[in-house]
Amino acid sequence: METSFKDRAFQLWEYKVSHGSLLIRSPKAPSVSENIDLVCVGVEYLAAPRHMKGLDLVEATPEEIKNFDNGRDGDGGDERRSHDV
Repeated sequence: METSFKDRAFQLWEYKVSHGSLLIRSPKAPSVSENIDLVCVGVEYLAAPRHMKGLDLVEATPEEIKNFDNGRDGDGGDERRSHDV
C-alpha cells in the first residue's frame, strides 16, 4: 500500500500520552479546501520533524517490522502492523 501527498505541508498537530494517539495534519489553506488528518493509535515511540513538506505513506516491510520490534521490546513478533510515515 502506498499513498502520496507530495504537494501538501504536514505538521505534528497533537499527541495524547494517555491514549498514545498522534495527529499529523495538513491544514486547509486558501489554495486547499480541506484538512488531511493522519491519525495514529498505539504510538509508543516517535522520531519525526515538526514540519514536513509532502508525505509518502508506505507499508513497512516484514524486515522493518522485525527491526522495529527487536529494537523496542525484543519479541520480534509481527502481529502489529507498523507503518513508516
